[in-house]
Order: sequence, then structure tokens, then C-alpha cells
Amino acid sequence: MKAILFLAVFALRVAYFFFKLFLKPKEKITFLSRQSNTPSVDFEYLEKAIKAQGFKGEVKMLCKMIAPSLMGKIAYAFHILAQMYHIATSRVVVIDGYNIAVCVLKHKKDQKFVQLWHALNIVKKFGYGALDKPWGHKSSTAKAMCMHKNYTHIIACSEASGRVLCEFFGAERDKMVLLPLPRIEYILKSPQNHAAIKEAYPTVFEKPILLYAPTFRGEQVDLSWIEKTVDFGKYNVVVKLHPADKYGIADKVDKRVICDENFSSFEWMKVCDSLVTDYSGMGFEAMLRNKKVYYYLYDYKDYSQNNGLNLDLFSEEISPYVTENQDDLKRILEKEYDFSKIQKFTQKYLSVSTENCADQLAQFIISLV
Repeated sequence: MKAILFLAVFALRVAYFFFKLFLKPKEKITFLSRQSNTPSVDFEYLEKAIKAQGFKGEVKMLCKMIAPSLMGKIAYAFHILAQMYHIATSRVVVIDGYNIAVCVLKHKKDQKFVQLWHALNIVKKFGYGALDKPWGHKSSTAKAMCMHKNYTHIIACSEASGRVLCEFFGAERDKMVLLPLPRIEYILKSPQNHAAIKEAYPTVFEKPILLYAPTFRGEQVDLSWIEKTVDFGKYNVVVKLHPADKYGIADKVDKRVICDENFSSFEWMKVCDSLVTDYSGMGFEAMLRNKKVYYYLYDYKDYSQNNGLNLDLFSEEISPYVTENQDDLKRILEKEYDFSKIQKFTQKYLSVSTENCADQLAQFIISLV
């Protein structure tokens, strides 16, 4: 495998040599993502703000996930060639996760690569913080694929989050830039998609909505706790899995549970009353909307060992709403919620201004062109 990766990277670098030979960076900003096949909220808001501020250059958006099939991987290989062309002709490249072409290739010195990690707060370890763990990457793979290399700027919403990002990217602290992600603006100010959701699920708003949105699992998600823990007389329950996890779960859970594939986690988060999650950054995002947030960490010990956690949620302000136990979860769901815990927790990990988030970041990106 190591030899295959070496040959693949070598082939990309040879091809990119000719891209750089005949192409030059111009007044152009390129967005690259493999988190989904459509632009994220961050990308959408940032692109709109860049254009609204009168940027006269080109803005290019390339979003494509790597499909698990052989044909999907082959298709993505050709997509990397398209990425290479747009990288070679851009002065600024914006990404929201690991990108093969950005990290393994040797770029021109005057090009800028801005990392907007796809979470406001980092609960679980990743990158260099999870090397050689069962759910992390092997050191040899990270080295061969130049994991998280070439970033010139790393956007963070607080010093606390920024320190973690730099550590997990293996980057120097001087690359940290404290600015808000555009998704904060979306979370705080965008309207609820109430009418469309009600049309799809006519009775969903008749009771408070409890949303379950776990982190990426890469396996069949256990939903058996819902029937044992949640009072369906008090709640309507909605399940939204991570986009990279497989669906087809409706036949494995109580029929009263809505296993939705039509609306985004963000859309459900805005209309829900309570959120149950595990190690997902969505918990922090829901707190910005002043939602009741509960952390159900049923595999806390195994997850801590196999993946690693950046935050000890049991010692944070939010700890009264963190549990490993179904009975405890059932109990705290029935208790009156202390929203002051949310406010103290979010203040620690969100120190930047939340006014005009997309405009702030757009100004910074344009200044790099």
C-alpha cells in the first residue's frame, strides 16, 4: 500500500509540474471540498459575501465526495485533475477539510491556502492528534499523503479552538487567524424552514422535537436507546446521521421515529427543541441557537481510547447534561434545563465577533488575492 501511495503521489506531482509550467495564478479564488457534493453553508455564505464586496476576479466552486465504490474512486481521480487546474490558476484556495491536491503537491510560493475546518468546536481528535489510533490514520499513511500540509492560514473562532486545530494539523501557531466561520451567521440569523418541514411531516410540530444527530461513525448506528429512553408522549423524535454514514435505518428503529433524508441537520437543528448528540460539533452549534443540548456518550471509554477526545465534556460547564448511561439520559431529559451552562461553555470557545461573519472572512480572503 505504501508503494502504491508513493507512486500515486509521484504521478500527481509530475502532472502538476506541467500544470504549473503552462498556467499561472490569476485573480481567482477556488473553493474545494470533499465533505459533500454540494457547497457547505460556509462556502455558500462566503462566496456570496466575496461577490457582494465587489471582487472582480473569478470564483470557482468544486465540491465532490469520494464514493466508496471502485468507479467512485476512479471518478474522483479525474476530479483531482480538475482541482489541479483550478489550483494552478488561483491565488487563493479555500478548503474545509483534508484535500489531496492541496496537501501533496508543491505549489508556487505566492499562493495562499486557507483552511476552514468544518466545525466550530473540536470535540474529538483527528489528524495528527489521532495518529495510529484504531479510528485514526497510520503515521505512514499521513506521511505519504502529506496530511494537512501547505496551509498558509487556519481560521479559528477562539484561541482555545485554534490551538487544537494547529496541533491536529501539525502547523505552527502563527498560521492561526481568529475570525468567525460564516455558518455562525447562518445559525444565528437564517430563518427556519418551518413550512417545508411541516409539509413533509404534518404532525412533527405537534410536540417538542428531539433531534438525534451523532458524529460520523462509519458503521451501523445504534438507535435502540431511543425507544428505551425517550417519552414519545412528550417528544417527536428525528434522527439525522452524519452525511458520510449510510442510511437505510428506518427499518431498524421504532416506527414513531422520523429518519429524515430530505432536510439537512442544520435545518432540523433550527426547528428542534432539544438535541442529543455524542462527539459531534453540532452540539456547540445548537447552543448558539439556545437549544437544549444533551451529550449521550454511550461508548465513552472505547471512543476515548480508539479515537481520542480533545474536550473532557464531563469537566466542562455543560457537564450536567453529559452522560454515558441511558437511565441518566432519561432522567436529565425530564429535568428543567439550566441555559446558563450553555452560555458559559460557548463563551469559552467562541471569542470572535459574531457580527457580519461572512463579510469579515470575505474581506480577509480578498486581501490575500
